Amino acid sequence: MAPPEGPTAATITIAETLELLDRHAREVADGVANGRYALRLGSGISMNSVPGLSGAVRNVLELLQAHADTADPMCVHHKALKAAIKIARLRRQELDALDLTKPVGEWANLEQILDNLVGRYSELLDIRLAGTRQDYLLWEGVDIKATYAAVAEPGSEHLCVAILALEGAVHEIPSANWDGLIETATRELAESPEQALHVVVLGEDFRDTSTAPRLLKFHGCAVLAAQDESRYRAALVGARSQITGWPEQDESKVMCNALKMLATERRTLMIGLSAQDTDIQDVFLKAKSLMPWTWPTTPPAYVFAEQEIGSDQQNLLRVVYREQYEQHGPEIEASALIQAYAEPLLVALVLAVLERKLTAYIAEARAPGIPQTERETLAHGISHIRDRVAERFEPDRLGATRRMIQAQSRALGMFRTGEEPAVTETVYRPLSNTPADRIAIDPELATSGLPGLATALGILGTGDAAGHWTLGVQPTGSKMPGALTVTGGTGADAAIHFAANAGAAIRQEKLPSVATDPGRTIMIHSTRPVTGAPRSPRGSFGRTGHAAIRHIDMEALLDTCTGAAELEEHFRLAAAI
Repeated sequence: MAPPEGPTAATITIAETLELLDRHAREVADGVANGRYALRLGSGISMNSVPGLSGAVRNVLELLQAHADTADPMCVHHKALKAAIKIARLRRQELDALDLTKPVGEWANLEQILDNLVGRYSELLDIRLAGTRQDYLLWEGVDIKATYAAVAEPGSEHLCVAILALEGAVHEIPSANWDGLIETATRELAESPEQALHVVVLGEDFRDTSTAPRLLKFHGCAVLAAQDESRYRAALVGARSQITGWPEQDESKVMCNALKMLATERRTLMIGLSAQDTDIQDVFLKAKSLMPWTWPTTPPAYVFAEQEIGSDQQNLLRVVYREQYEQHGPEIEASALIQAYAEPLLVALVLAVLERKLTAYIAEARAPGIPQTERETLAHGISHIRDRVAERFEPDRLGATRRMIQAQSRALGMFRTGEEPAVTETVYRPLSNTPADRIAIDPELATSGLPGLATALGILGTGDAAGHWTLGVQPTGSKMPGALTVTGGTGADAAIHFAANAGAAIRQEKLPSVATDPGRTIMIHSTRPVTGAPRSPRGSFGRTGHAAIRHIDMEALLDTCTGAAELEEHFRLAAAI
């Protein structure tokens, strides 16, 4: 019996994608967490939210067919329709079965026609119709305003790109997409306008930039074109002649130079982008002439989220690596491939970035008696929580992404201020806005409370993995609105609250859910509480006979425990679980 086939890039789950990153592409996940990669995005990230290239192609065909007068050999729409079918390269029997007088939806072999034209979409958009503007098939045929500028709900892919930007993992995001879904997602999640993406389409948009991450929309923006047609319509790129001439056009040289420099400075992770367009290939060729990447390099300089390395990706790798590709082609292709499409990969990368940041905070916790080697046990607890979260993403990934955002934002909001966010709030609160490898030099590290929070999470994850207790998350608006819930061996559950400082702890103690049932509350303090908690981790632990909050002083535990095992034991006693 043949062994079962593994998951494909289209069927892989979030948990399986994390396993793939751990096993095959750990260096890539590390690189993303450390801000080493620029995300280069294409239509594949928006297929669940707006029509992809297949939808755009169909729109064009429907416009041409609806206006075609098949009885008039001089009809420009009929001539254009026949030119489009020619580009599709149908076989004789497929052409014989095609009746252009019928609506597109009734065409024989429609799916085959669409598939063939998607790979040649730029040729389709380059068909000229006498008496119309050069971009007629893009502007009117694709109906770019209605199709890509209309308000649509961001998918989990767009939300995750926004999270990666807010977490400081990516700062430069070149995108070939016309839609505004990444911008919508970022505006929804950002706490302040300063965090929102800086959208760059024209050369002048590069001026007076903020410190916010940049979204480089090198094929134009439908949203801006709909808002200001006179300024942004001409920046929309889709036709083959536009793509071919784009690198040398005066109006695109600033963007081209920016992308070229980015390709020399940052590694490239392509998601949902086939790299079939010649302008994309040209950028990497010019970048190579400035400062080539060598192979092998850690992490890999070029990575594609695909089922397999196709001809377009092969050509790009051949262009940038040259002689090295001739000698090490199979190894280069293997290092450049992650077999997961946009949605599972982006969700998994968010979880991987959060895991690496929490692990970095554990490493920086002031705990003189706990060596770095023993902190790896706590890091395993973080990985366990990550994996538990990943299991909850199927089958509703968008819903799970939004629940994760809400849970983290609620937990960190209460941790930092003691105030519980509104149930309707959509803001995402990042762990930090710096890459994981810069956490050690973050000037706010000592006062953030995050090392204590991360260490406590590591302990809780370790205990959950060992079966000592069970962690859970209550939905927003529940009667136990802590960051987590924990159920111990007795079956009794408690709400876990984290507090960065005494003020946050005091405000959380006043929450109705805590005040009415303090005995079911565990308050984990990152810094020594002013009142209400044992000052010594070796003093009295857990319940004292009164229905009171169980306080855990992480600063005292970290300062006095002489090893990870002792730290975990005293934590368990203090929590009484």
